Amino acid sequence: PCKDYTKIFIPYCTADLFLGARDTEYRWEGGDGWPPVTWTIHHRGSDNFLSVLHWLRENEDGEELKMRLEEVEHLSLLGVSAGGYGVMMAFPYLSELVSKAQVNMISDSAVGVMNELFYTRAIYDPVHPNDAYWGVKDALPTWVGVDEAFLSQISREVHKLLPNMYQKLSRLRPSSNLAIVTSNLDVVQIGFYKLMLSMGETPPSDEDIVVRWYDLMKSITSEVERMLPKNFRSHRENGDYHTVLLAPRYYKSGTSGVPVSYWNQCMIHENNCWIDIEMDASLSFYGQRSDF
Repeated sequence: PCKDYTKIFIPYCTADLFLGARDTEYRWEGGDGWPPVTWTIHHRGSDNFLSVLHWLRENEDGEELKMRLEEVEHLSLLGVSAGGYGVMMAFPYLSELVSKAQVNMISDSAVGVMNELFYTRAIYDPVHPNDAYWGVKDALPTWVGVDEAFLSQISREVHKLLPNMYQKLSRLRPSSNLAIVTSNLDVVQIGFYKLMLSMGETPPSDEDIVVRWYDLMKSITSEVERMLPKNFRSHRENGDYHTVLLAPRYYKSGTSGVPVSYWNQCMIHENNCWIDIEMDASLSFYGQRSDF
């Protein structure tokens, strides 16, 4: 559906879900004969996006490009894995550049299941705001209500982060269409959730982690649907694969029988075929990688 679009691709290498604006030093104390190790990660995912935005506005063909952006009719923001969180932060900035466009956003395999300890260590710590690893508070689109007060409030109920973000984006651009695509038992998202649970406690059994993740994933997507019944849809199929938009499965019929490419086209053209595709999972699917 986007074959005739002008495309801008932003790669990912910053370990911060495209949210960061800080360099952070980490230390491993060593053990079993290994010496301590210190290293720095440049959590500059947000800064990388803003540099692309600056290029769009200020490159040598800037005036011509600005005129072309003002004439854009359709803008699709597609975020894959970590990029699924990045598009939420990019949405407010890019919406300003394309005032006449129909804006569509798909977050692929980025449902926002996390625990409080991960949130306060990496994203925002309301007690020690300057200590969060990624420096997210320094890179917020505050004019849409995503500010430190918002992050502090979310720290008490971290699974409301995505629903509230989607609501704010919809209020900024009521005509936009917003979507989440995921498999029911995404092995990568579940794996990261297991790592989060192991940060401060002995994690539960693998089966319990899968059940927790699945229940929270359904709860998060259902809450966004409740808040935005007119302009949000989700596409959730059985399987444990991670990511759709850049994979061959984007064009193929999965367990729902509805290819995401077709569903994406319905979204762009605002046809009645853009509907919720929601399949309930069985734990028997976990660990069985789909070949389609």
